[in-house]
Amino acid sequence: MASLTSLWYNAWQSRLRRASHTSLRNKTVLTAFNAVIDKIIPYNVEKFHSFFAHFQPEHRSILRKSKTQLGRVDSPQALISMFIHAFKTGKAIHVQTNNELLEFFAKNYSTSTSLGGQAGIIANQFALLGATPILYTPQLSPQLAGLFSPRVKFPVSRKNSLSFNSIR
Repeated sequence: MASLTSLWYNAWQSRLRRASHTSLRNKTVLTAFNAVIDKIIPYNVEKFHSFFAHFQPEHRSILRKSKTQLGRVDSPQALISMFIHAFKTGKAIHVQTNNELLEFFAKNYSTSTSLGGQAGIIANQFALLGATPILYTPQLSPQLAGLFSPRVKFPVSRKNSLSFNSIR
């Protein structure tokens, strides 16, 4: 008698085989809301050590702030508190910030930019697979729009009509 695990595994493999023969051409999918710009700073021991050491005189207030998860980070000190909290808890943290902090990092550290957020990533993946994805996000900046495939559409409402234009 087959185990329940092997039955589920075989059913899953069968569904994957059928799905791999399904074309997404001429299919439209809607993804919505969480599309963000991820700024990535490669970890470098020396750079991070010097970054933390620079704020040594403020270590008490930084440690005090690190006891709670911050929802918004607007200064290098608050960012250190967020790092310490993340390292202590072992959890990834998503925070909002301001342009000044982003410019500080761009000036002092090598960064890369990528598309983040499930809706954004899924829209680009569907575009690669040949579908016509429509993405809706309440905040769409020109920089965020530039990270999408030109195949991704965005809903635009004008005078009682709705059109779907390239997100770019």
